[in-house]
Amino acid sequence: MRRQAMLLLMLFFCIFLASCSTNSFKEGSEPDGFRNIKWGTNLRLLENMKHIGNRDDFGEVIALYIRMDDELIVGGAALEKIEYSFWNNKFFEVSLGTGGYRKCAALKESAIERFGKGKNEKNKIIEWIGDKSIATFQGFISGRCNLSIWSYDIYKELINQSRQKSSNKAKEGAGKGL
Repeated sequence: MRRQAMLLLMLFFCIFLASCSTNSFKEGSEPDGFRNIKWGTNLRLLENMKHIGNRDDFGEVIALYIRMDDELIVGGAALEKIEYSFWNNKFFEVSLGTGGYRKCAALKESAIERFGKGKNEKNKIIEWIGDKSIATFQGFISGRCNLSIWSYDIYKELINQSRQKSSNKAKEGAGKGL
């Protein structure tokens, strides 16, 4: 529940920033997916994907996968994981994680080199917000860090569907006389 609340808060913050600012990705660097997998690609079209679990985002089931033949390196950063997220079999998010000061610094430098300076570097968080993608780098006191990149449109669709389901449940409850 805490992860869901944090994700919701981060998403609304990012949407707010997107609505009142210009693209913060360096010109020409906004991703439309990750490693030749475009946002919205159907999971069934991909090879070498291994299901590692599910999570719940806003009451929606998110399927988590790893790519068996992924090279766990981005720029100069050695990674511990690259995790792909699918909702309704559509690719919409990738999460790159590692630990240790040097590896985290290398991941941060790689992200800045690729995407540009970004916005709001506070408490070790950098955000890039564009028309089709949002990315965040988070460095943690525990020595762990994460770079997440997701489809803006598919995440909005996920939230809208979740809201619609909640609204329908509320209407059903009201119809039953609470």
